Amino acid sequence: MPQFDIATFSAQIFWLFVIFAVLYFLMSKIALPKVGEVLERRQKTIEDNLGKARALKDETDAAIAKYEAALAEARDAAQADIREASEKAAAEQAKKTEALVKKLSKKTSDAEKAIADAKTDALSGVAEAASEIAREATEKLIGVKVQAKTADKAVSAIVGE
Repeated sequence: MPQFDIATFSAQIFWLFVIFAVLYFLMSKIALPKVGEVLERRQKTIEDNLGKARALKDETDAAIAKYEAALAEARDAAQADIREASEKAAAEQAKKTEALVKKLSKKTSDAEKAIADAKTDALSGVAEAASEIAREATEKLIGVKVQAKTADKAVSAIVGE
């Protein structure tokens, strides 16, 4: 194998250094700066994207806070509307109940008056009938005619007890 020949070692080492120097020069002046530029652009793009993401996150947080505030305000307004409607319904129900109570009270008092009038009429009719029956019974039983005033006084005395 020619690589292991000691006579050619000095030439091989010389060309090794020359090729290494040329490759080092080409890499340091041409290839590595381009790679560095690509890496810098990539880093800048990443930083820009992170900045945009932070800005969008801040906007999103602000929108969420605004939404939650609007939602809370809407809930409060709905609760107030419900409370107002229930109070209005309760007041309306109270008015209707009061009107019904008045109407029923009037009907009750009218009915009581009608009952009292009917009782008075019935009692006066009973008193008259009792007086008439007492006169006829007296006439048939003992054969004495009793005047209407006397029979009325006797019935009134008995009813008054």
